[in-house]
Amino acid sequence: MSQLVAFRSTAMSVLRPGRTPRPAFNAPRGIPSVGFHSTPITLLKRPPGNPDASGQRKRIFVPLHTPIPKPLRGRKIKLPLVSIRDRRTKMIGKLQRLEDVFKEYPEDKFLVELVSEEPPVVEVLNLTESRVNTLLERQYKNQTGTKVISKEIQLTWSMGEADEAHKLQKVREELEKGHRVDVVFVPKKGVTAPTFWEMQGKLAKIQTSLEDISMEWKAIRIAKPLSVIYLQSKVKASKKLDREEMKNSIPKHIQEREQRAKKQQKQANQPQNTNQPPSEADYAKLWGV
Repeated sequence: MSQLVAFRSTAMSVLRPGRTPRPAFNAPRGIPSVGFHSTPITLLKRPPGNPDASGQRKRIFVPLHTPIPKPLRGRKIKLPLVSIRDRRTKMIGKLQRLEDVFKEYPEDKFLVELVSEEPPVVEVLNLTESRVNTLLERQYKNQTGTKVISKEIQLTWSMGEADEAHKLQKVREELEKGHRVDVVFVPKKGVTAPTFWEMQGKLAKIQTSLEDISMEWKAIRIAKPLSVIYLQSKVKASKKLDREEMKNSIPKHIQEREQRAKKQQKQANQPQNTNQPPSEADYAKLWGV
């Protein structure tokens, strides 16, 4: 019986060849089956100009530091003719050769400093007096026991009278506190700057209006970019600060920490409102039992 079944299955496979695949010798090569995890992963490459793709950190833009240029001194002055301005009276003398100025004021005792190039004006600084002023300044710091506070207030040459009076009032208030104040005149963009003589007259007028409370501790600087008056208060600086100044001097994070502590203490002192019903002990305390 088993031989009959085997013969029958062999005959069926021969008589019906369509049921079984035949070898295809001329058929094109099929696509081999590929596993899912064998597929290679290709990362997307970003353009080289993108800093995020290359892993480089973005550079923070830092503005260029533009300090106030220092005036030329000594042999660095390259002007042939100059006029000497008196440091106290601010009067300008006649033109003379710069070499004659160096001969009259030797460099080991005096220092020639350029005030302006147009017109060519210089000032002669006595080194001995400068050292004396430095010693007086140190003595002033030791007497007051506090650090000299310097303030800077800026004005423009073309500002109105009301704005200028408001700024000068601020200058006076700082001088009354015993501070030093640098009154800086800066040019306004698009406005023609005044002449040298107009600048000198305006600065002298402001200095005269503040003579009752201040004195000049450094020579007035008149230059093309800006002009500065250096004023020292005649009022002795007080060691005591008012409440508002003390409050402003406290860092902000300390003020916020104190406010949070006060808020938490206030919440802790408030009676807790519980919605629980009164117990028998509460009723007993209420009736005195």
